[in-house]
Amino acid sequence: MLLEGKNIIVFAGITGTGKACAKAAIREGAAKVVTISRADPTDERAVKAVEEIRSYGKGLVKHIKCDASKREEVDAAIKEAADFFGGRIDGLSLGQAVDHHGFVYEIDNDLYQQDLDVAFFGTINAVRAAFPYMKDNGGSIVTYGADATSNGLAQYGPYNAAKGAVIMASRSIATELAPYNIRVNCIAPVVYTEICDAYRAVCTPEQEAISLETLKEIKLGGPEIKGWDRMGDAIECGNLSVFLMSDLGKFITGQYINVDGGAVFGRM
Repeated sequence: MLLEGKNIIVFAGITGTGKACAKAAIREGAAKVVTISRADPTDERAVKAVEEIRSYGKGLVKHIKCDASKREEVDAAIKEAADFFGGRIDGLSLGQAVDHHGFVYEIDNDLYQQDLDVAFFGTINAVRAAFPYMKDNGGSIVTYGADATSNGLAQYGPYNAAKGAVIMASRSIATELAPYNIRVNCIAPVVYTEICDAYRAVCTPEQEAISLETLKEIKLGGPEIKGWDRMGDAIECGNLSVFLMSDLGKFITGQYINVDGGAVFGRM
C-alpha cells in the first residue's frame, strides 16, 4: 500500500501507460485518483477504463475531460480534481502525447507543433496548474520522455522533438520545485500499448521494419523473443510511477529512467 491516503492525477489516464499508472495507484492504496484525457466521462471507453481501474482497489476514481494543449482547460481540470481531493494533490503523472511519423523532408511544421502542444506544453500547463495544490505539502511529478529520443529513431522527428523538450524541461522543473519538496522524474518506456496497435494498423512496411530493427536492442528476454513481443507491459511504467510517487522515492528527483529492457544504457 505504497500510496495509502494519497491523491493522484493521471493525464492520458484511460489508455496505455496512463491507465497502468492509475491501476497501480489504486492497487497501492491511493485514496482518490483522477484520470484526465480528451474523452468525455460518458464515453464508453472512459466508462470502461474507470470501472477497470476501480476494480484494483478501494479508492475513488473520477474522470475529467481536458485537452492538455489548452491551458485554460488544464487549469479548470486541475481545479476540479483538487476540489475532488479536498485541496491537496500528492502525485501527478503526465504521459499525454500524439505521435506523427515521417521523414523530416516530408513533414510540415504543423505536425511538429501538434506534438509539441500536447506532450511539451501539456506538461508545462499541468505542472503550472498543479503547483499551488502541491507546494505546501510536497509531492511527486512523473513526466514521460521516450526511448526513441535516445537512439534517434528514424521517422519519429515530431515525437522525438516533443519528448526531448519534456525531458530537458523536467530537469529544470525538478530544480525549481525541489525547495518545495516536490520531486520530478522522467520515465522513458518501451512498452506495448494501444498506440502500438494504432501505429501498426497504418504504418508502412518500411516504418515497421525500422521499428522492429530497433526492438532488437532490447536485452532482457534473450533472442528467442521476437518482434513486437520484445516490448514490455505498460504496468512496468505504472509500478515505477507508484514507487516514485511513494515515500520510498522521497530522495529521488531530476532523474531520467529507461523502462526498456536494457535497450539504452546510461543517463541523459
